[in-house]
Amino acid sequence: MNGKKTIDLCLEAKGVRLDVYAEDENQTVYNIEMQTSIDDNLPKRTRYYQGIVDMDLLGKGVEYKNLKKSFIIFLCTEDPFEENSYMYTFENRCIENLNLSLGDETVKIFLNANGTSGEVSQKIKNLTKYMHTHNPTDEFTFALEEEIHKVRANGEYRRDYMLYSLKLHEQLEKGREQGRAEGREEGRKEGRKEGRKEGRKEGREEGRTEGQLEILTVYHWLESTGRSEEAVAILQIQNEDLRKKLFSEYKEINHD
Repeated sequence: MNGKKTIDLCLEAKGVRLDVYAEDENQTVYNIEMQTSIDDNLPKRTRYYQGIVDMDLLGKGVEYKNLKKSFIIFLCTEDPFEENSYMYTFENRCIENLNLSLGDETVKIFLNANGTSGEVSQKIKNLTKYMHTHNPTDEFTFALEEEIHKVRANGEYRRDYMLYSLKLHEQLEKGREQGRAEGREEGRKEGRKEGRKEGRKEGREEGRTEGQLEILTVYHWLESTGRSEEAVAILQIQNEDLRKKLFSEYKEINHD
């Protein structure tokens, strides 16, 4: 099993960082991702990840007829479809005859930490409860809790996670800025001075650098005060509200 597997299909391709990439004794492939916020693009992300995993296998010399059975699994702390189900399982079936499966051996699963309905095993209920409360209730969730504590105590992992999260944050900000820049360019009148354009570019780069330094400063402050969980959380892009709260707390305490 590989944690945090990065797949690059070619030099020009966009590398994809997978949270967990595993293969069992039956050569079934599992890609497991953690999702901590509502994302309207989540279904399309499963499609994208599925394609990436298949292309990675094909790149290793596997013929398409021998592609391995695969599961794309999202562990969601919020209900992605708002149906209150413990689990949502999707596979390709014929619309005219739902009993007819396509047989492509691809499955997408979403586990909902807030689920209350649906026929699932007690192990699945225990897992979703653990995702919601962080309180283990059976052998598996106790083992999972132990592994989480080991990982959090691993300084090398935390540094790697921090650098990766900052890089991801930078890429996101670059993408947003590129979109805004393209929009401004379309409406920009001919003859604008090049100096104004360069000035805006330099200002954006300085602001991005200052933002990253601020994240690092608050991260180390939280680590030094024994608040490791919040230190990790501040690196996650989706925790924007928590990040603002912790920034505000840091500035208030260190105001002088």
